[in-house]
Amino acid sequence: VAITDANGCTAEETFDLPAAEGPSLSVDIVSASCFGGDNGAVSVSASGGSPPYVFEWSNGETGMDLIGLAPGDY
Repeated sequence: VAITDANGCTAEETFDLPAAEGPSLSVDIVSASCFGGDNGAVSVSASGGSPPYVFEWSNGETGMDLIGLAPGDY
């Protein structure tokens, strides 16, 4: 950046603006109690990046926590 005052005097400065790091995730999983059970749960927390965070799950749910889950991929 260069700045010039009313007298024509100039000052210049160069600087680097680093990119923000993305968020990191922490996941807690409670397995379903047995095959075919639907009492599993997943809780996700995020830090870093630029909050607020948006959570979107493959089953269409939103939010940090999923409960009442059967075994599977989410």
